[in-house]
Amino acid sequence: MDAVEVVDHLADALYTAEASKQEAIFNIGEGNEIKTKEGVKGLKKRGVYRSEAAHDRRRDLSELDEKFEEARDKGKSGEKTEEMT
Repeated sequence: MDAVEVVDHLADALYTAEASKQEAIFNIGEGNEIKTKEGVKGLKKRGVYRSEAAHDRRRDLSELDEKFEEARDKGKSGEKTEEMT
């Protein structure tokens, strides 16, 4: 099963997709799929791609991945895990 995240801004969705190595995102408002590489190219072409925001999203996802792994490992060992927020 895949996790789903709904975000308000196309650029944020593309930064997340890029960091997560997703092939594409789905734009609910327009009802269409946007290939990640093409979407990022479009942001860059329009001059609205923000490298710092993309970097921050990669960092955030890396930290979240570490927390999931810790929780999974604790669950396997029978330890009680803290709720993630």
